[in-house]
Amino acid sequence: MQQLLEEIAKLLPVLVGALIALLGAAARYFVERRDKRMEVRRQKLERLTDLTYRIRAWTGSLDSKLAFGLEGESQVDSPIEELQVLADIYFPELHDPASRLVVAAKTYAAMAYRMGARRLQDGRIPDDANMRIQETYAPVADAIGELSKQIRLAARKLE
Repeated sequence: MQQLLEEIAKLLPVLVGALIALLGAAARYFVERRDKRMEVRRQKLERLTDLTYRIRAWTGSLDSKLAFGLEGESQVDSPIEELQVLADIYFPELHDPASRLVVAAKTYAAMAYRMGARRLQDGRIPDDANMRIQETYAPVADAIGELSKQIRLAARKLE
């Protein structure tokens, strides 16, 4: 029995060293995993910011093409769906401001399509085009501002 205790005592530093190595490896794994998640969230937040401001270009494209019939203007793809998906999957706390922006942008798009139809029907740009654009764009601008503010707050949490 005495000899067994002596052998265990000799192995104790090896066992402790192995345990420390395992704990260190586990800690490193979890830290690297957390850092990777933070990096992915940071990248998605950057993309969300880009999409938020691309809505301005998209609405401008709708104006030019639909409301004013400018054929030389390039079509800007709608960033709405990707914006909503990123907010819902990666940033649930941004769901409400992102949804408000989506609703405002879709309302704006509907107005632009109605104005385009009216322009085609009447053969001219509607007299109230600028007023309607300004009135309908105001909620879009407000929603962009609010979502941008919430994105900045989310970015601070990633620091």
